[in-house]
Amino acid sequence: MAFVERSIQRTRAGKWDEFMAWERKFEPIHKRLGVPKRHYQCIWGEHDLNTHIWEIEWSSLAEMEAAWTKFGADAEAQSLTKQASTFVESERREIYAKLP
Repeated sequence: MAFVERSIQRTRAGKWDEFMAWERKFEPIHKRLGVPKRHYQCIWGEHDLNTHIWEIEWSSLAEMEAAWTKFGADAEAQSLTKQASTFVESERREIYAKLP
């Protein structure tokens, strides 16, 4: 069964451009680890313009767990993740099972 992981991040006021520059630094790490993220900015709906959403499709929860274990052990990822509170006001994670 396939899954979609979604992160909904509210950026700190006035930090959108800095946040996106920080977020782009993760791209080489995700590519190296085989984690293809899609990025969105909410322009209409429940969230405001300071909301960044990313999604990753996984073939299984085991694949997701293995990838995040590698990510957590990566020194570059750890260093960048420590900077999150500078840009991210709040974050919520969701996991969806894809329907046939």
